[in-house]
Amino acid sequence: LKGCTYVIHAAANTDVWPVYSHTQWEVNVTGTQNLVESALKNGIKRFIHVSTANVFGFGSKEKPGTEESPFLSGKYKLGYIDSKHAAQQEVEKAVKEQKLPAVIVNPTFMIGPYDSKPSSGAMVKGIMDGGVPGYPAGGKNFVAVKDVAEATVNALEMGNIGESYILGNENFSFKEAFQLMAEVAGVKPPAFPLPPFATKVYGRIGSAIGKLSGKAPKVSFPAARIACDGHYFDPSKARKELALPATPIRAAIAEAVEWF
Repeated sequence: LKGCTYVIHAAANTDVWPVYSHTQWEVNVTGTQNLVESALKNGIKRFIHVSTANVFGFGSKEKPGTEESPFLSGKYKLGYIDSKHAAQQEVEKAVKEQKLPAVIVNPTFMIGPYDSKPSSGAMVKGIMDGGVPGYPAGGKNFVAVKDVAEATVNALEMGNIGESYILGNENFSFKEAFQLMAEVAGVKPPAFPLPPFATKVYGRIGSAIGKLSGKAPKVSFPAARIACDGHYFDPSKARKELALPATPIRAAIAEAVEWF
């Protein structure tokens, strides 16, 4: 960071299998601590920390979660969420105690092109390939990845030090999201609702097979539990203070489909 003026800390281990790993904690928490220390040492003008909306409490469509909603997702016992929560706490601590000039951005579920792993795009690809038989009971807040990128860069000059901003857009149940993805891709949508009990049993089986085989299951037990809940958020603060765009999710899905 010597000679740098700004930092955008977007690096993270986003694996959801294994459920917990030492490597993930080293990357997401210790890595953030190292960057914070270096930013303070080198007099960085502004430090943008890319976190996740999962560090805030989710809500219903009628009353979605905000930046003031207390952390709820610890109940899933998923290393990715817990490590990102701990990393954000490190940044917030440095702001309060060492005057780190940080702004935190918290993306929801990003959709768009260039998802080479794929990560969130695996959902779109699964619909395209016909590999999703049904839809679970929950839902998510979806956002175009290019909107997240734009608001993150805006945070270099906009927003307030020490504040967090949920970068999201539209709240969809999985039924609604899968139907929209199928419509854009020109395929049949998943037809069957998956009750929470069945979803969780499937997740338990997936975790058991994953532990025996050493390979990541399609759905682990923590992922199944998450899929049963509605992770809905309100992005209005970021729209107001970071000029977060609101690209329709249909358009973001179309870009993802075209790229895949």
